[in-house]
Amino acid sequence: MLFEGVFDKPVSHHGISHNQKTEEACKAVMKMDLFYMEQYAYILKRMAGIEEIDGSNMLDNTLLHFGTAFGDGASHQYFDIPSVVAGGKNLGIRHGLHIRCKEESRLADLWLTYAQLFGVEREEYSDSQGVISELLS
Repeated sequence: MLFEGVFDKPVSHHGISHNQKTEEACKAVMKMDLFYMEQYAYILKRMAGIEEIDGSNMLDNTLLHFGTAFGDGASHQYFDIPSVVAGGKNLGIRHGLHIRCKEESRLADLWLTYAQLFGVEREEYSDSQGVISELLS
């Protein structure tokens, strides 16, 4: 991938994110992550500035998830997975929180929470163990 203004030449996202054994590789991952966070922040800001017909803004009516599939790409470890949830104020999402889920929580719990927010009548999804109730208003 060629990250606009980030790297001088195309890089392998998979190679960088799964090989954080050297300081150089860690710095490359940080540059890539910063790029993604800047794009996420840009989208959030733009959406917050778009007024909907009812006077709310687009961000209040949209749920934007930013995250990863692994807590550590090098080992494919699938716990302690950081996620950012933005928007969704008018969908029932609580704001201004840092939630540290229970150790046995699964990423599927978050997907189930989202599904129920959007009216999907399911009690489970994949290996979920329930919704993340702290996220709901």
